[in-house]
Amino acid sequence: MKTVRPSAVSGMFYPKDKEELQSQVENFIAQAKTESFSPIQAVIAPHAGYFYSGTCAGYAYKALSQKQFKRVLILAPAHRVGGFTCSVGDYRAYSTPLGEIAVDEEVTAEFLTHDGFDFHPQAHASEHALEVQLPFLQILNPSVTIVPILYGSQNLETAHYIAQTIHTILGSSLDETAIVISSDLSHFHSAVQAESMDKHLINHVTKMDSDALWGDIRHGNIEACGVGGIIAALILAEITGYSHSTELMYTHSGKVTGDNSQVVGYFSAVIHQ
Repeated sequence: MKTVRPSAVSGMFYPKDKEELQSQVENFIAQAKTESFSPIQAVIAPHAGYFYSGTCAGYAYKALSQKQFKRVLILAPAHRVGGFTCSVGDYRAYSTPLGEIAVDEEVTAEFLTHDGFDFHPQAHASEHALEVQLPFLQILNPSVTIVPILYGSQNLETAHYIAQTIHTILGSSLDETAIVISSDLSHFHSAVQAESMDKHLINHVTKMDSDALWGDIRHGNIEACGVGGIIAALILAEITGYSHSTELMYTHSGKVTGDNSQVVGYFSAVIHQ
């Protein structure tokens, strides 16, 4: 019998109290101001503690609220465990203080039939990058199911493979599937340097230029811990005819703490037609 993956970072990355969490997430979404986008295929959202990046994430989910969807595929990097291509969360559900969010077991099972898509429980056990997206989804659509995927390998070849596999499995149902790409940007540079690096990355994303993005990552000119997911989303968009990516919000931790000596960058965006 499949298990429920318990919350690993409530009380750290986001509130443990149900009412406090619900109020906080609702406020993040309500306060975000976005234009109309239609149709939407994917959003990029940060995954730091809500104190730092919750406002920025709210913009992604405010945009996503314009889409009617019944499932969400979440692509997030594995921060603590590597040595694999992709790990699909083969659970019955994930738990947060807001309750359980069910895994789409039929779609998950399909991914697990493809080479490189396995289940590594240790990779999911304490990973925050995927978990912090869940309360936002629970507020937007309480009946939504998820396809949770962590990737432990980040390169252009893997990104192409992920995009092609998503298209193979979900190509006929992408209209009713939302995709969430979990990523932060540069880490622990001065605010001036971080803003310069991150602006360069965002420019590649808004131009839908996955090759240039990967080239600058390889040369250390820009940083994003979820770059593999971002590139996969851009490639999938090209395959399916989604031709636009729009920046929603950029910020960094220094704007919250007042310490601009070593900051982490946060970015939200929407991929649409």
